[in-house]
Amino acid sequence: MCGYAIGSTNTEETVLKQTVLLALFLVSLCGVSAAFEGPHSSPRARSTKSGPMRYAAEVDISQPMRACRACHGTNLHGKRAAPNIAGWSAAKVKRSLTTNVPRSMVAISKRLTPKQIDAISKAISKMAKSSKKT
Repeated sequence: MCGYAIGSTNTEETVLKQTVLLALFLVSLCGVSAAFEGPHSSPRARSTKSGPMRYAAEVDISQPMRACRACHGTNLHGKRAAPNIAGWSAAKVKRSLTTNVPRSMVAISKRLTPKQIDAISKAISKMAKSSKKT
């Protein structure tokens, strides 16, 4: 018998209570939909070119990054009227996506979650800087 029983001597009842408590804990961590969906029912769980996405460990930024590359170039070194943003500080990228949003990026930034904004900011800040335009 486990030492976590709450005034119960019935082992089956104790195990059931612990299972329910564990399930509630997991639902609170993952969210209701993630707890009840299968591994392939969520877009986050589907495989991408970079490998399978994990529920909590990674945030899928593949779609937003495609939008970044469409205007800023493949390596985000700038093209046309869009500046070189590769290597910008995470704080500067975050400001560009949240408070000082350029008019051409408003529609894209409105669709981003706070976790996606953080992940995109970190990813762009780790990219190699370049003075050349692509």
